[in-house]
Amino acid sequence: MAFLYHQQMTSSRSLHSIGLIAFSLVIQLMPAIVGGLYWKRAHAHGVYAGLMVGLVIWVLWLVLPIVSEQVSQMEQNELISQGAMISLAANSIVYILFSHFAPQRLIDRMQAEAFVSPAISSNNTVKAQATNVTVSDLITLLSTFMGTGRCEQLLEQYQQLNNCQLSHTDTPNESFLSFCERALGGVIGASSAKVLLDSALRGKKMDFTEVINFFDDTTQAMQFNMTALLTSLENMDQGISVVDKHLNLVAWNKRYANLYPYPDNLLAVGSPIEKLIRYNASQGEFGTHNVDAEVEKRLAHLRSGMPHRFTRQRKDGRVIEMVGNPLPGGGFVTSFNDITGHVEIQQALEESNIDLEARIKKRTEEVHSINAELRLEIERRSEAEKELIRARKAAEDANASKTRFLALASHDVLQPLNAAKLYVSALEEQELSEQALTIINKLSHSVTSSETLIGTLLDIARLDQGEMKPDIESIDVSALLSPLVDEIAMRAREKGLGFKVIIRPCWVKADKTYLYRITQNLLSNAVKYTEKGRVLFIVKPVKETVYFKVIDTGIGISSDKKDSIFGDFFRANDSKEHGLGLGLGVVRRLSLQLDSDISVVSKIGKGSCFAFSLAKAAPKQVSNIPAKPRSTTFTGMDVLCVDDQRENLDAMQTLLQKWGVNVFLANNWDDALKVCDVIQPQILLMDYQLSHDNDKNGLALIEEIRHRLNIVVPAALITATPDESLVTQCKAQGVNFLAKPLKPAKLRALLQSMTRYIREAKNV
Repeated sequence: MAFLYHQQMTSSRSLHSIGLIAFSLVIQLMPAIVGGLYWKRAHAHGVYAGLMVGLVIWVLWLVLPIVSEQVSQMEQNELISQGAMISLAANSIVYILFSHFAPQRLIDRMQAEAFVSPAISSNNTVKAQATNVTVSDLITLLSTFMGTGRCEQLLEQYQQLNNCQLSHTDTPNESFLSFCERALGGVIGASSAKVLLDSALRGKKMDFTEVINFFDDTTQAMQFNMTALLTSLENMDQGISVVDKHLNLVAWNKRYANLYPYPDNLLAVGSPIEKLIRYNASQGEFGTHNVDAEVEKRLAHLRSGMPHRFTRQRKDGRVIEMVGNPLPGGGFVTSFNDITGHVEIQQALEESNIDLEARIKKRTEEVHSINAELRLEIERRSEAEKELIRARKAAEDANASKTRFLALASHDVLQPLNAAKLYVSALEEQELSEQALTIINKLSHSVTSSETLIGTLLDIARLDQGEMKPDIESIDVSALLSPLVDEIAMRAREKGLGFKVIIRPCWVKADKTYLYRITQNLLSNAVKYTEKGRVLFIVKPVKETVYFKVIDTGIGISSDKKDSIFGDFFRANDSKEHGLGLGLGVVRRLSLQLDSDISVVSKIGKGSCFAFSLAKAAPKQVSNIPAKPRSTTFTGMDVLCVDDQRENLDAMQTLLQKWGVNVFLANNWDDALKVCDVIQPQILLMDYQLSHDNDKNGLALIEEIRHRLNIVVPAALITATPDESLVTQCKAQGVNFLAKPLKPAKLRALLQSMTRYIREAKNV
């Protein structure tokens, strides 16, 4: 109709007329819509009849005149209005008549009740209208639909949540009514629960349509629950079978049918479970045992209603775990779970465990074997370690013996050297020819070189043994090194070398002797190994550090020998100078004692630069009181010299007599005491080692003489024993200490000091 209308009228009619025609046709649906919503007697036959009559009148009254071109537009609009009202009236009359006289079926009444008077779901609590309903009545209603056990469980939860105790004779309050409605709604549906509870409270009977609606809601709830239950069963991984109290099959799921492919006539509702068990037995599922006995055993389990769990391996290799539990009121539900994968994994683990045990056993044997070898190796290493310990002890003993030997030998070696130095000093003061003086000067240089060599060897031995410890103090660098600089400058001039010194005023933390020896060796080597050019000595403080540098234009050192030059007895092959190569070895040892590192930058044929650094120190407070000049003549002074070496005594006597001293000699303890009984010496010059008896040494003899004379005689210990503890003992006893070989200048200075002390004591 719409298509025909489109083809015939859209080109010649206005939009206003088209809309009016469409509206006049749509209103034909109004009687059916209004009657369906508000009139319970409304019937489908009335709807169909009314629509047919209204449509026919609408076509005859409206369409045919409109098609005719003789009717004007104004007349067409009037005809549309009149036709719409007449067709709507005819539609309504026919709809009412046919609905009233049409036979009403049950489904019609149910649908009318559902649409016209639906059950109103409200969250408001149902209010009681009858006063004779008690809590006991509602509990009975709940038990009827839910069962006694579930009803008691819900009631207990309600009392715990609301912290109250229900009494069966009390009138239910609104909270308990809401609880009952919710509980029933979970079983029969919310609308049915409301109608049922309202009917019980009001005490009225439900009419037929309410009963139908009630059971319709209940049926829908039950269908939903059943559908959910069946869907859950079908989607479970386990097979499920349910038998009733008569041992007939009543339910199963698809998984059960897949696990046990029974014939179609066996797997049916009501089929005795005995047939299914016997079929499995005949298929060899229970092994080769007696079939009747196996069937009876399983039926006995079901009849007894006892839970059971067992595992069975089927003939196809699959392993099924069966768990059976009784149902309330009789019957049995059994679950079948295929655990073949778990069993295979377990078997694999067991086999792996067996293999692992074998491997562990094998590895254990290997470990035992390795442990045995390790024990043998440990024993061998223990023996080797013992040998090393013995060898180390032997080396340490040898080293200690070497040190003791050097200490003892130094005394004996330095004794003649000391005597020679004293003799040379005595000869130098004689009036001799120029040739004799030249020879004496060369002899003095030889003695000095021998003294330096022996002193260096002894220093190395003492440093290696740890006997020399630095005495750290604040040192004026310029005052300490000025005499050394003058000496090196003279040697540089003798070789025709330029020698430049840049010493900034500064103080450092160091040991005087160590710093002097390090600088002396570096400057001596620079002059010794430089044939032409110059030597530069720089002392420069920078912040908290003082840097020392000795730069020369000598033969240089190759890069592969820079680490070797600080070794003992190392000499450069290109050098024409003689020596043992011990100077830098002493420098390395002394610098390590001062926590300073010697660095070297050198190039063959260009020269070298040796550098080290020390921490800066604060200057000492020095008294500015000038010393009064004193007479330093030794004429008339009585000096007792005691030494076990006769040549030392003779050399000392020769030198002291040149200075005008009255010299008395003794070479042992007893002779010295005899001399003191005859004269009273003013000064004592004593050697330390006077005999093999350690108690009768030079310090002890000084104390004995002072005790006999009952005065503190000025004394000096002149010894070749380099021992720090001996120096400490001398300071404690007020005895001066001089080391052999003795330098005449130091001896002269010491005698001058003692002479001034004696003369000042007489003037007091």
